[in-house]
Amino acid sequence: RIIRPDGDIRHLVSRGKVYCDAEGRPVRIVGLNRDITTERRREQAVSTLNQRLLFVLNASGYGVWEYNYASNKLDWDDHLIEIYGVQRANLAGNMEEWEARVHPEDLPRVRNETEQELKGRASQQQHQFRIVRPDGSERHISSHRYLLRDADGSPLSMVGFDSDITGEHELREELRIAEERWQLALAGNNDGVWDW
Repeated sequence: RIIRPDGDIRHLVSRGKVYCDAEGRPVRIVGLNRDITTERRREQAVSTLNQRLLFVLNASGYGVWEYNYASNKLDWDDHLIEIYGVQRANLAGNMEEWEARVHPEDLPRVRNETEQELKGRASQQQHQFRIVRPDGSERHISSHRYLLRDADGSPLSMVGFDSDITGEHELREELRIAEERWQLALAGNNDGVWDW
C-alpha cells in the first residue's frame, strides 16, 4: 500500500526483474506497478455482503448447500450440518450420502421432483421432506433450490438453503387434532356454535 500526498491510500501490485552483471551483482531493476485499489474495494464489498448474507441465513435458521453435477460434490455449511445432526468429519460430501438421510418414504417423491426439475426449464424450486438423523430422530425440512445450467441447458450445479420446520409441522398437526376433537365433541352433544 502507498499513501498519496492527498492522504488517499492506494493498493499496488509490483512486479520486477533484477538484472545482474557477470559476477552476479545487481546492476539494474526493471518493474511495473499496477494500481489494484478498485479491485480491492470490490473484493471488500463482496466480502462484506457475503458476511451479511451468512448472518441473515444463520439468524433465519437456514443452512446452505451447493451440489456440483460434474464432480458429484455436495458442500454443506455449518448450520446445515447442525440441522442434519451430523459431524463434518463423517461427511463424504456426495449426493448418495444426502439421499441416505432422506426418509425412505419421502425419497421416491424427492427423486421424482428432482428429475422433473432437471427435465424442465424451471430454475427455482421448493420442496418439503423428512430426514432421519443419525440418532434416529426425524426432522421435517423445507428446501429452496436454484438450478444453474450451462448455455445448452445442462445442469451445472444446484444451490439451496434448507430449514428445519419440524416445530411448525408439529404445531399444525396438534391444531388438526384439536379441531378434530372439537368437531367430535360438538357432534356428540347436539350443541350448535355461532359466531357474530
